[in-house]
Amino acid sequence: MNNGDEEKWIEERLKKLSERTKNSVKELRNAFDSIVEIYKNDPQLQKKSDLYKYALEVLISRTVFKPSLTTYKLVLFGDTGKLITRSNRAMRMVFGYGNIDGKNMVVKLIFREDMVDTELDMMRIYECSLSQSTKDSRIMFVTKDSTFALKQPLMPEQQRSLLAKMGFDIITSATARTNISAVDGNGRTDAFDMKIFEGTINQVRSGMRSNGTQWTVYDIVDSEISEASIIEPLTVWVPQPFAEYSEGDRVCCVGTTKLMKRQDQGEYVVMNAVSVIPIVVMHEE
Repeated sequence: MNNGDEEKWIEERLKKLSERTKNSVKELRNAFDSIVEIYKNDPQLQKKSDLYKYALEVLISRTVFKPSLTTYKLVLFGDTGKLITRSNRAMRMVFGYGNIDGKNMVVKLIFREDMVDTELDMMRIYECSLSQSTKDSRIMFVTKDSTFALKQPLMPEQQRSLLAKMGFDIITSATARTNISAVDGNGRTDAFDMKIFEGTINQVRSGMRSNGTQWTVYDIVDSEISEASIIEPLTVWVPQPFAEYSEGDRVCCVGTTKLMKRQDQGEYVVMNAVSVIPIVVMHEE
């Protein structure tokens, strides 16, 4: 392959690669030339044809098989903590709010395996480098190359004000049964159809699952309980990052809801919270 043929070979493949990715031919050419510059003196790649093939394969690996990252400014407000899937893999979901492609929306960040233990504080503004799902712009993936730069925390009064902007329905013990989170065709709860519930913790229960993860439940009563047809606290499953409150504390919980069945007492409402914001803390440690 002479110089002219080599150049034609490179141009043809970069053009095809550009069609498969969001990168222009010029951007790909610059990246290709940079790879060539790095490896041109490697004794294993002294033949130009071998060097160019290797450089192209490295470029394909970087652009096709490794997701590109975009930086977003997000308020992170919800965190499931570490979860163990049915296939015994660790994962975690964090929820944020910010401007995505020109529209303010709630997004879900998915952490897998090695990224699960990334240290993040909720109700903070971060600049996050993430990979956006091609199927749903509200879903972001955290990769090994993702970064989280803390910008500023939100004051307590700002936190509840922010929740109001997200458009979540506010429920009470009187309305919870008639305003359950939506489900999809497979019966899965829509993670974005969250509700807000405020009340005082009546009881705290906790324990350990068989997979080694901890669980915590708050039974919460609110001021509307006297108007409910069935007088009972709302059962709120709480992620471990928020399992720090005690009986008598007043909190604002954010999460999805569903109806559960008791064998002897009919249905009751359960919230799977992703965020708990303190309103009145009576038991400081």
